[in-house]
Amino acid sequence: MGKKLRQLARNVDLEQPEKVLAYISSLGSPNTENLLATIYQHYCSFYGLHYEKPKYSLVDSITHVPLEENLDYIIKTAKSLKRKVAFGVLKDTGIRPIELHRLTLAGMDLEQGITYVKSAKKGIARNLKLKSDTLANMKLLIARRKPKQTETLFCIPEVQGELWREERLSLR
Repeated sequence: MGKKLRQLARNVDLEQPEKVLAYISSLGSPNTENLLATIYQHYCSFYGLHYEKPKYSLVDSITHVPLEENLDYIIKTAKSLKRKVAFGVLKDTGIRPIELHRLTLAGMDLEQGITYVKSAKKGIARNLKLKSDTLANMKLLIARRKPKQTETLFCIPEVQGELWREERLSLR
């Protein structure tokens, strides 16, 4: 929220609601306009400024889902074994990036290829099976790194996202 408020402050004087509204409406995307107007509304209520947020009709956008062949190619050509394993686990199991970050050796059965995943959103923990190629790469990664039983194996979700974008863009 602070980042978006700073964006507004860089472009318009926050003490002048009319100018802020004009700036927000010049952005073009109803979803972005609604988000910035909501943030500015909180700002105004905190500082006692009069501001009435306009009503926006939000636009649903189609989520881009890559083809499985594209995912397989990105995983196959990843720059490191750790990335191959991380992306493979995400693809095979469908877990969230934060759940991947929390994976430890203690929560894995490498003989059967099963990972025990604690839900990130107060859901039920579950056991998920890895595909054979992902399991083989996981065993290789563990043999190379020799992590402790309670040590997390993968980086935080924000870094995972950056690594995924880097791999995806390197194919262009």
